[in-house]
Amino acid sequence: MTGFIAKVNLKEKFYRRNWLATGFANKYFDLIIGDEIICNIPKALHHNLFQEISRILKTGHYFITRHNMSTPDKSTPQQVILSIVKKIERGEISFQTAINYLYITLFYNKVQCAPENKVNMGEELEDIKVAYRQTKNLKYKRILKELVGCFKKNWSYAFNYYWYVLSKTNSEKELRKIFVIKKAAYAHDYLTSKYSPIYLLRKK
Repeated sequence: MTGFIAKVNLKEKFYRRNWLATGFANKYFDLIIGDEIICNIPKALHHNLFQEISRILKTGHYFITRHNMSTPDKSTPQQVILSIVKKIERGEISFQTAINYLYITLFYNKVQCAPENKVNMGEELEDIKVAYRQTKNLKYKRILKELVGCFKKNWSYAFNYYWYVLSKTNSEKELRKIFVIKKAAYAHDYLTSKYSPIYLLRKK
């Protein structure tokens, strides 16, 4: 977004607003697009979010959003971590790709059983530290030590923030109270797209 915003278009206006209280007039927009906004809002406030979007959207018009979902996974966090460490060790994925992949897959693994369906990256870091302490494989230990360092360096600012993610069934149940689900599509150009369908939603 920083790149897009840097290109000045005199026909566009930028506003910084709260999704739960935007301040726009009723039925103001023909189309609203929000990328992964729902997971940043506490579950108890999801209905407030949808009500606000509905309020500022014209009747019969559309809301498009990429929406994070948790999917059933019987793996433990340690199994998720070690499976990715093994991919790094075998050279199947780059270290940078692995960091992002680990963050997302571990997140979805943990959130399915988390109280209130919320998880933060500090909790993930603790799981990586446990894997580091438990493994006796020196190659894995070296990789895990580097992963701990990367998490601390790049994401320590996010350790106090939580993301809230429901199952596909429960998420769509919430959406249908306000919107008609016209289509759900999945991207094909990144590893974790299965967790993030893109919804075309029509205001009722």
